[in-house]
Amino acid sequence: MVFAATDVSIWARIGQTAFGSILTGWALYKAVLLLRHTEPKFAPRHRRVRG
Repeated sequence: MVFAATDVSIWARIGQTAFGSILTGWALYKAVLLLRHTEPKFAPRHRRVRG
């Protein structure tokens, strides 16, 4: 959802645009992190079990 006040100064509109862009970029970044296939970084090896 995007909100923009219409009766404000140009600087407020620039700020709204910048803030909205930052939030959109952050949301896309988090979505990519959640959707990509991640490999486990640590594979536990038990000392008592020998293969």
